[in-house]
Amino acid sequence: MNRYRTYGNLDDLPQPDGDNSLLGVDEYDAAENIKPGNVQKAVNHDFTTQDAVTRGGFVCLPELATEAFGSKWNAALNTTSGDAFSITFGANLFVAGGYYNPAGTFYPCVITSPDAITWTQTAIPAALSGQITRIAFANGVFVAGSQTNQQIFYSSDGLTWTISASTSAYHMRGLAYGNGVWVSVSSATNSSDFTPAISSNNGVTWTNGTLQSSFGGATDLFFYNGIFISTTSTAKILTSVDGITWTLAADLFALFSFNFGTTAGITFGNNVFCALGDTGAIAISNDLTNWTLVQDRYVSPQKKFYDIDFFNGRFIAVGTEYGTGTDTTLILTSIYGTNWILYDTDILLTDLTPASQCLANGNNTSVIINNYNSGTYEALYSYSAPLQNVYASGIYSDPNNIGQTWIMMLGNASVGFYANGYTGKTISLGSYQVTTQSTIVQANNYVYIFRGPDETPLYWDGDWNGTFVLVPDTTFPLLLSIPKSNQATYYQNRFWVVDGKDSIAASDIGGLTDYDPDNADFNLSKGSGDYMVATFPFGENSLVVFKNKSIMLIQNIKGALVDPVTGNPLTNSTEITRQVGLVGINGVTSIGPDLAYVSNENINLLTLTSTNNSLQHKTLPLSTGIRKIMGRVNWEVGYKICIGYWNNKLYVALPVDNSPVCNAVVVYNFTTENWFGEWNFDSTLNMCIQSWQVVDYLGLQRLHAITEDGRIFVTDEGQNDISGSAVADIATSLTSRAYSFEGNNSTQRRMFADLATNRPDFSVTAYTDGASESSTILTDQTYTRTESWIFNDSAYDETNANNDFNRAYRKDYSTGPLAAGSTPGLPATGLQTGSGFQPEMTQDYRFPIITRRQGRLSWLNITNTTGVIKVKGIGFENHTGQRGSLVQV
Repeated sequence: MNRYRTYGNLDDLPQPDGDNSLLGVDEYDAAENIKPGNVQKAVNHDFTTQDAVTRGGFVCLPELATEAFGSKWNAALNTTSGDAFSITFGANLFVAGGYYNPAGTFYPCVITSPDAITWTQTAIPAALSGQITRIAFANGVFVAGSQTNQQIFYSSDGLTWTISASTSAYHMRGLAYGNGVWVSVSSATNSSDFTPAISSNNGVTWTNGTLQSSFGGATDLFFYNGIFISTTSTAKILTSVDGITWTLAADLFALFSFNFGTTAGITFGNNVFCALGDTGAIAISNDLTNWTLVQDRYVSPQKKFYDIDFFNGRFIAVGTEYGTGTDTTLILTSIYGTNWILYDTDILLTDLTPASQCLANGNNTSVIINNYNSGTYEALYSYSAPLQNVYASGIYSDPNNIGQTWIMMLGNASVGFYANGYTGKTISLGSYQVTTQSTIVQANNYVYIFRGPDETPLYWDGDWNGTFVLVPDTTFPLLLSIPKSNQATYYQNRFWVVDGKDSIAASDIGGLTDYDPDNADFNLSKGSGDYMVATFPFGENSLVVFKNKSIMLIQNIKGALVDPVTGNPLTNSTEITRQVGLVGINGVTSIGPDLAYVSNENINLLTLTSTNNSLQHKTLPLSTGIRKIMGRVNWEVGYKICIGYWNNKLYVALPVDNSPVCNAVVVYNFTTENWFGEWNFDSTLNMCIQSWQVVDYLGLQRLHAITEDGRIFVTDEGQNDISGSAVADIATSLTSRAYSFEGNNSTQRRMFADLATNRPDFSVTAYTDGASESSTILTDQTYTRTESWIFNDSAYDETNANNDFNRAYRKDYSTGPLAAGSTPGLPATGLQTGSGFQPEMTQDYRFPIITRRQGRLSWLNITNTTGVIKVKGIGFENHTGQRGSLVQV
């Protein structure tokens, strides 16, 4: 419904200035010089319809929203008579330390497994009663410590154990090796102190240090970069070089802010220390002294955490939800330690809880042990393929099932295949691993992985029961095997492989894994201060070669590369530019006949000229209109930037505001030739885009975002960003251009905004040129579903008893659920019933607001935190004002 202001016959008519359509963002021109239809800034808006609309949601495919890629957790019940308190991995063996219970007395034992499925119990001869509370492997030896009689054991293979002549002072709470010595920390149960000890002969004998009574009881011990690090029951972080003399590095009690202040563990990875509190609070530090809380504790429902580790490029913390009657093992994961995702393994803990040292990683497998709580002495072993980081993605078209297309995600140890409506599949990399940004590509119905300049490529033959294997060596005497590389392009029935700093190797058409070094090795600008990044097809017969600071074009690559008679090359290369190049292997895509790519500091276009059908580099960067956003990019990880094209729009994922991952998106609309501004995400989603892929979703080709931590999001779906249990509203912000008014005296008495909303919560601020000249006009404006714009209209019945959901003039048409079972006759879910429901239906209206701004220029900012807002038009009405001078004093 629209509401308009009327004027009398003698009223001075206002001078309006505004926009009836909105096209995009202009961050290049000064605010007063921005052209009509453009705005100064936009966050999370889509301008496709020439209105500024809340962008569509990013929604994670269901199975990847609740279960991390490569992480199908399983329960393997320990059938031995032993129970475990601690676990480690070494010598290709998982070794858990605990106890067994012959004739009612606890005795130490170890339980071993090569695969975390089949376990074997080994007793320790002549050991006194007690149970092993800590176990570790380093320097070619296993070392373990027990409580009750405080014995210490050591073994070279994890199977045959020897009792040390020394004992620990109390129950061993931490164990680590470094600087040529083993160090342990021991505390009594609920103790407020601990005793350190060292061994310089691999656990054979030990020397106890001085009782440390100022820091609390020890809870964990970790060694990194020449320093032993201990955590305590009072949330303190301690450091020592020799294991005997300890110094307080930090006190996290106030930061963690929970009753007992217990720090469950500490680890290091991706250049940051992570400390885990036992209620789920997590803090990070670069120096062990200054700490930042990145996740607060869990309050309702409460959760208990026990151990933390860093494995295969990812942090993993283990805990449980308790007090709900359905307690299960939980894991928290993060790549960089800043944003964490909670997963439920769905492994129910019946009389079991995770052990205090419950996590071990090895052989591409993560293992969690749970020990008894009451009523049983069986230990539950939860095992998994590793939580995998994604290093590449691609599209796989199944040759045996025409029309079935999968998104491939390349992880550390396997490739995941996912498609909407289908159960995911996983193909192992066998004994091989991927640890760097790579390329995965389908060619001749095989899938190839180029996994770095030091690793032989892998391939898979399409057998769903098979694994990836090494690309075979060539059998031809004059040919070489295809080079080791992290980037390759399949084009014109050949692989074009980046080969070192200056070369591109073209495979043989008859054999993709062979190439001729004499006739199919292209050396481009050899010896220059530049290096190869990637190749990309152009047209039907050319290949664009991107270096870091230059771009070249190889032409005539179809068919033979050399004349079979003369031996002369049939190809030719041309330099396109030597001023700019490509920032990373995922930073280029095709736009019809043109190419878009990301260089250092800019997004650029390579276009096909109409005059001579040649490739030309655009002088002005495409990203000129978003220069402020580009100025916020963390170019130290610029190689992670990825670019995609869908529905006449360019999507570029960027790491902004010092982020180590691509946490924001910018979108360019080729139809209107405008940028949409910045798209960002709520921190609960932990967005870290690795690449883009276009595949079928519900019968339509849709753009998908693949993340570094192994999730796939379909874009432009609904009103919320969703990943598992995390459902986030999409908060928007729009800052209009500056509207200019003629004359020396002007007052903008009124502003107006033509809006369409669904479940909004919006605020408006008006600005005028001058120092700090702004005023909040409207704060947190919302509408109820029951009210009408018509005076004295009857309220809408939210049960839809009159089946009139879409009746005219309602202020809000959202269908937010009623409380489950709150109204008789409603389903248990509380959802409304009846016909005519359109959950995303918007109400249109003109919103007039008194502003009384005075000045030459005025603009406004509209923010919205829930639901959807569509800004269709904005403007001011100008009247003769009271300001006598344009100069402010």
